[in-house]
Amino acid sequence: MPQSVTVLTRQVVDDLQANRVEDVLAYAGGITRGNNFGGTGLTDYNLRGFTSSEYFRNGFPMNRGYPPAPDSIAVERVDVLRGPAALLYGRGDPGGTFNIVSRPPADRIAQTVSGRIDSFGGWRGTVDATGPVDSGRTVRYRFGAALEGGDTFRDYVQSDRIVVAPVVAWDASSDLTFTLGSEFVEVKTPLDRGNPAFSNQLAIAIPSSRFFGEPSVGRWRVRNGLGNIVADYKLGPDWKLRAGTQYYNGELGGPGIQASSVRADGRTLVRTYSERTLRWRDLDAQVNLTGKFATGTIEHEVLLGAEFEAFHYTEVIRNSSPTLSPFTIDIFAPAYGSAIPPLNGSFTSIRTQTRTFAGYAQDML
Repeated sequence: MPQSVTVLTRQVVDDLQANRVEDVLAYAGGITRGNNFGGTGLTDYNLRGFTSSEYFRNGFPMNRGYPPAPDSIAVERVDVLRGPAALLYGRGDPGGTFNIVSRPPADRIAQTVSGRIDSFGGWRGTVDATGPVDSGRTVRYRFGAALEGGDTFRDYVQSDRIVVAPVVAWDASSDLTFTLGSEFVEVKTPLDRGNPAFSNQLAIAIPSSRFFGEPSVGRWRVRNGLGNIVADYKLGPDWKLRAGTQYYNGELGGPGIQASSVRADGRTLVRTYSERTLRWRDLDAQVNLTGKFATGTIEHEVLLGAEFEAFHYTEVIRNSSPTLSPFTIDIFAPAYGSAIPPLNGSFTSIRTQTRTFAGYAQDML
């Protein structure tokens, strides 16, 4: 079966000075950003013309709920798998998927501290430290952290972000290794959907910095924490058994303003005000066996595995009514300070629970 795989290494991440995984994906070819949920996450992306929200971290499914966009601080590489190659992870969409591989602990001491500021007033600082814990180097650690904040190219949009990602690896024997990893991400940012579409938009340009919310409205708080443990066991020179489990949970909450429509005059933007609380948690466990063998002159690379996943999600959203409580702003001459309308519009309450059992087999000739 033809394989189309692009590997974006740590060197690429560093050369691009990428803050997010989505900044690196643009260089894979054939993949573009989709909805980023007002700048908070990587809700979906487009690969080979298909929209998908499915991606993985160390082989475990991610993007359950609305977690923050994956940070680059703990990324060793990103594997972009197109078409049938994406079946390696047993699920996904026809266009393909991608898998984020975390930076492993090293057996030599190394520390890196970096910082930078941009022309808009934003800043970011990172720390990465790794090395052995014992003299035999059987226990190793890695600690990555990133802190950023300040202004952005959008007026009145200030964003704060913290990422902490510790990892510990233990060689129980020459054939057995346990890896314990975790990551915590928190983002505070206003909901900012960008500039709205309106008549004669191509002929009448408005600054890309223009903000159509209200500076007085608070920010969203998005957080996500995860932990996983993985055991890798070498059964022989060509066979390997891998078993692991991952748990993560998070929440998104706060007020927000979104565009609803543009009136017939072509300049009055009707907005809605909303308050929402989203919560999610996910448990995934998987085991797989990989190996190589030959039947005559034909060589085989096989993958056999099983997976269980339990996902829980709740959503409560209250909105103002653009009809009962008009909440407008002039696209070309915005005047901020309008009174926040009451939550007298639509109301959404969702509770979802899913359990998934799966098995998969692959033989690559």
